[in-house]
Amino acid sequence: MCDTPNRFDTLLNLCRNVRRRIILGAFVGRTEPATLTDLEQVILEHDQHASSEQERTIRIALIHKHVPKLEAAALLEYDSDRRLVTPTSTFERWQPQISTILEADPTLETPIRF
Repeated sequence: MCDTPNRFDTLLNLCRNVRRRIILGAFVGRTEPATLTDLEQVILEHDQHASSEQERTIRIALIHKHVPKLEAAALLEYDSDRRLVTPTSTFERWQPQISTILEADPTLETPIRF
C-alpha cells in the first residue's frame, strides 16, 4: 500500500468493518506476530455476547475473509503453516492513520491488547 489517495480510500474501506478495526488495533504499537487464536480472542472480548455459533462464524471469517483482505492490502502477513499474523512495514507506515481511525470509533476502547 503506497501513500496515495486511492490507498487511503482502501484503508478506510477496510476499516468499515469493526472486526478488521479490532484486528488492526491489536497490532498498533507492536511488531511481534499474533496467532489466529489471539486475534479471535480479541474479537470475542469485544463481542462478549457471542453465541458458540457466532464464535464459529467469527473464526471462519477471520481466516477466510478478514486476514486475507488485510494481507491483500499489504498491512498484515499471514503464515498459514505457523498460523501467525504479523504486521508489515506498510502497516507501520500507516499506523498513525489507523490509530486515528480507531480513536474515532466510540465502540472501541484503545489500546486493544491480547
